[in-house]
Amino acid sequence: MSKVEGLFTELDKALSSSDFDSGLSFCEKILVQVPGDKDALHCKAVCLIQTGKIPQALSFLKEKQVTSNKELNLNYEKAYCHYRNKENKESLNVLKTINPKTAREVHLLAQVNYRLEDWKNCVTFDRQLIDEFGVESPEIKTNLMAAYVSANQIEEGLQLINQNKDLLEEHFEFTYNVACVFIQQRQFDLAEKYLLDAKRICEETLAEDGLSEKEIQDELAVILTQLAYVQQQTNIQSNLLTSSDEPTPASLEPFFEQYNQILKSKPSDASVVAVATNNLVGLRKQHDLFDSLKRIKAVISTNQDAKLSLSQRLTLHSNHCLVLYHINKLDQCTAQIKELESTFPGSGVSQLLTAAILHKENKTGEAISCLESFLKSNSKDKSNHLKIGLSLAQLYLIQKDRAGAIRVLQPFLKSTGYKMGLLATLVYLYEQQNDYSKGMDLLQEAANYWSNQKTEAGAKKHQHLMKEIGNFQLKHGRYQDAAKTFELLYYKSDAKTARKTKTKRERTYKTRSKNQNNNQKNNQNNKQRRHQKNNQSKYPRKHQRNKSNNKQRNKPNNNQRNKQNNNQRNNPRNNQNNNQRNNPRNNQNNNQRNNPRNNQNNNQRN
Repeated sequence: MSKVEGLFTELDKALSSSDFDSGLSFCEKILVQVPGDKDALHCKAVCLIQTGKIPQALSFLKEKQVTSNKELNLNYEKAYCHYRNKENKESLNVLKTINPKTAREVHLLAQVNYRLEDWKNCVTFDRQLIDEFGVESPEIKTNLMAAYVSANQIEEGLQLINQNKDLLEEHFEFTYNVACVFIQQRQFDLAEKYLLDAKRICEETLAEDGLSEKEIQDELAVILTQLAYVQQQTNIQSNLLTSSDEPTPASLEPFFEQYNQILKSKPSDASVVAVATNNLVGLRKQHDLFDSLKRIKAVISTNQDAKLSLSQRLTLHSNHCLVLYHINKLDQCTAQIKELESTFPGSGVSQLLTAAILHKENKTGEAISCLESFLKSNSKDKSNHLKIGLSLAQLYLIQKDRAGAIRVLQPFLKSTGYKMGLLATLVYLYEQQNDYSKGMDLLQEAANYWSNQKTEAGAKKHQHLMKEIGNFQLKHGRYQDAAKTFELLYYKSDAKTARKTKTKRERTYKTRSKNQNNNQKNNQNNKQRRHQKNNQSKYPRKHQRNKSNNKQRNKPNNNQRNKQNNNQRNNPRNNQNNNQRNNPRNNQNNNQRNNPRNNQNNNQRN
């Protein structure tokens, strides 16, 4: 065996045992003996990546001995290095050059698109892994669930849950992402249930894997942070149902304690620290502002928010500006707003904060101009800037300019899908303007919109709006219109129930009618039998026939016919028609008319 063959044998052993440091050493020795060997070059790139030497790996992949080797294609490794370096766009560009793509390229594409927050493409590539490449691993399904949540594709997420219920008791990452689906729907009771399940499964799984208590608690930090948020929101919702006031600091104290406990445990995941800190600062609002400022500055200065999504980072930096605003450090706040605008251009948050500062300095007119200018330059994307519109309307109302507030808010009504709160605000403003007809037009327009949605949610909102229209008409003395509205609402809401009831009653009447007909036939048969029995007892059959024959021989035919006619009139068997007229069984139609029963028209990614 030659020296090179021996080195390759040692290299194979090192890679098989995942000893990548030794593997890297053997690669270097092989390349000294055989410069440009494609297998050694490939193994060196893999060993550099596996040992976490990403910058060295990128430099190596750019060397001439790699790039000039036409037999060697290390584009996937290059794309992966860019991904590890958070150079997501560079990674995506390299991946686009690889054709055809195997499962590993598609998987990396899904990860890169998730980082770039291109949720639609992320879902597409995750689905491609499952549908085309048959990758049915729990990890891929966990990633797909995270993509569905981020893309707000809730129906698809619920379908994935129904198809993989077995994973809910086996993989805490999947169960955690299921909880995120219900958080997105604001169904916090279900979200809490699945988070508690994820916590239990995580503890059991990691304990079986032999992890220490400290390592288990570190892994649990992300679940506990999300659980604290869910329980906090549940508390706020319950408080809103029982009182119009905001929760008191005393009622929120348990959540302060939860977030503080998480931060005291010093989680290794920086994103958990960033989220827990932001939630704690947001929960405090204007209490303990200096401590909040200290905490939030520590997170930003140490770059602990790097792994957060764009929207999460925007929230964190916005809260930093708000804390500065509330402690009257307006110069520092203005400086942070400029930085915010450069980092998150077009978000509208910097304009909101600037307008707040101008209003605080009694420059409300300038604040209005700032927000008006932003809305004018972003007129094609109104649905994403409702907060700007609401803030601008508030400034107009502060100046007692209701017409200005209406002018700002009305364009948002259609673009945001006739939100109930926005609709109620506009109708109220029209009432304050004594413009009943325009308020009525808006309510009718919204009712027509939800009626055309053809969904269960749309039907419920339409019914709710019809009630509000009726109440609005009553309030303004339109009693005939209100009566028509409530009548229409009554018959429409009762139509489905009435149809079901009618069908059920029709079946009942058919059954009864059938039973009545059978009883009628049985009664007629019984009468016929009784008559025959009576005749038999008076006139034996043989004697009757003889007597009949004698009558026929001795009596004229006319008398016979007359007697037969009289017999027919007097015979109880021939009174069937009369009996039917008087038989209560035949009064079915009359009964039906009088029967009151016939009045039927009455987020995380793995």
